[in-house]
Amino acid sequence: MDPKLIITVLFLISATVIAAQEYVRPPPRKALHFPWSRKPSSLPQQADLSKVDRQKTPWLLVLFHVPWYNSNKAHQGEGDSMMAAMEPLLYAASADIVFAGHVHAYERTKRVNNGKSDTCGAVHITIGDGGNKEGLAHKYKNPPPEWSVFREASFGHGELNIVNSTHAFWTWHRNDDDEPVRSDQVWITSLVSSGCVAEKTLELTKILTEP
Repeated sequence: MDPKLIITVLFLISATVIAAQEYVRPPPRKALHFPWSRKPSSLPQQADLSKVDRQKTPWLLVLFHVPWYNSNKAHQGEGDSMMAAMEPLLYAASADIVFAGHVHAYERTKRVNNGKSDTCGAVHITIGDGGNKEGLAHKYKNPPPEWSVFREASFGHGELNIVNSTHAFWTWHRNDDDEPVRSDQVWITSLVSSGCVAEKTLELTKILTEP
């Protein structure tokens, strides 16, 4: 299931969205996992990131199918090769939020990088709970990892309201509840405003220009 979310941008504050796909299921619906190079410079997203101007688009959002940070027992390890190749690049680029689907449940993390909490890492949100014939993924790993903030196997949807260049409001709504009910909510501060983007400028330049 692809991410089920609504992105609202207010006050003409814009975001750059990078989309990557490492998993497809063509007829006869056999899963294919594409090999990923461990060198970030070989990735097509490198060219996209080199064009991002965080003064014009302070928010950097990333979308792909298989989650990297997943404490559900379903689909464990399926994003590992992509994560090994791309996480250093996205960390250096100061990606704010990473949305994924695939796991038929909901989960939100702290800002995280390299398997642990990091205030300059991305918030990872698994939002694969939009509805499907296979049902929900109810089984989670316990105890939960320290980076996991909220997780639940319920059908639902999320809404991201980018208020301005520094703050965005994320909410998750169970389908069984009325729309105004927020089952999970958090204010997210952009990495531009926290100083992380400026701190990692040299790191990003090195990754984007290496042969």
